[in-house]
Amino acid sequence: AQKYRINTVFLHARAFDDAFWRSRTFRASKYIGGDETLTAWEAYEEYDPFGVFLEEAHKYGIEVHAWLNPYRVSFDYYYDPADDESTQRILTAVKELLEFESGGERIDGIHLDDYFYNAKEGYYRIREPYNKYAVVGSEEEQPAGWNYQVVTSAEKRENVNRMIREVYRTVSEAGSTFGISP
Repeated sequence: AQKYRINTVFLHARAFDDAFWRSRTFRASKYIGGDETLTAWEAYEEYDPFGVFLEEAHKYGIEVHAWLNPYRVSFDYYYDPADDESTQRILTAVKELLEFESGGERIDGIHLDDYFYNAKEGYYRIREPYNKYAVVGSEEEQPAGWNYQVVTSAEKRENVNRMIREVYRTVSEAGSTFGISP
């Protein structure tokens, strides 16, 4: 990266309500060899790939920005953006990442991707994870056999904007960079 004058790397840190860093809150990610039955703190106790990457990048003057998929639980299901607890869960991940330290090094920024209403199948609320439901724009769009919630386009925008404002405030107060994928 240094040879090609890359000055910043966006390192995936959260794909499906998991953690690629040593987290005490979130489960380990299967995508970096973590045991999903353990917290990331336990799974990465002896070898922390996120920490190693961070330390090595900073040795070469390369910034590391954590890239998060905030709402995704799976490819088909997302946490409900209207649920305040979804926003709190995202903020917990952001705060952990901002405080994450390896070899005295900290991340330089937070970036979000898949931050809108785009679940293929449906949504969960944090306190009711088995109560899957669809989000529709009108009663006429109600899917057969599903619980559903009517959410207008304006309500969807405000639900997501509320989360974005909170994450932006948190990252800014920490003196880090915040960004969103296009």
